[in-house]
Amino acid sequence: MGFQKTKKKTPRRQQKNRQTKTHLVFDEKERIDFLTGFRKRKEERRKKAKEQLAKLLKEERKTVIAKQQENMHYTYRDIPGYEHLAKPETHQLTNHTVTITTLSDVDFKGTDDLHLGSNTV
Repeated sequence: MGFQKTKKKTPRRQQKNRQTKTHLVFDEKERIDFLTGFRKRKEERRKKAKEQLAKLLKEERKTVIAKQQENMHYTYRDIPGYEHLAKPETHQLTNHTVTITTLSDVDFKGTDDLHLGSNTV
């Protein structure tokens, strides 16, 4: 009885794929541009962020103005239950008569450009 030497099978290495392998080329000029361009790239990022913020603010202003214009169309006349406020009221006093109306009923430019509506005695 003796020992028999058995050979262990070693795994074979795969061949290198030389067709699709990427090759790096060192360029001193591009290296210098990269190392010295940190400030420039940082400024570009800041400029881009500033432009984006300005664009967002502009859009926000547009939406706010559109909302304001939409809300201007509504008056208390459109709201139910306030019809009694839209009617002009007339009060007789001892020396004169007072009429209370809405601003839409008032003549802003009177006969002598000094008053709102027509002041009559």
